[in-house]
Amino acid sequence: MAKDLLGSNNGQLMPYFSFTSTNFQRLRDQMNVFNVGVTGS
Repeated sequence: MAKDLLGSNNGQLMPYFSFTSTNFQRLRDQMNVFNVGVTGS
């Protein structure tokens, strides 16, 4: 991805991904949560 996609004075776009997996005793099945996106700075 080009560094100046938004213009030289407008920051950068940064993709992100997070994944959480857990097995709580109170739940019957394993719980999986994931987030994917793009943020600007």
